[in-house]
Amino acid sequence: MVELSFTAASNAVAIGIYGSMSQTANGYAWIDDLELHEAASP
Repeated sequence: MVELSFTAASNAVAIGIYGSMSQTANGYAWIDDLELHEAASP
């Protein structure tokens, strides 16, 4: 499981999710469960 927290700009309208693998990797990677949650303001 990988978790990542970030703060978006107040005028953000979209996000992009990018992934990469070692160039020696051979095959496919599947993302089968992706969630985005709004966190409470500090």
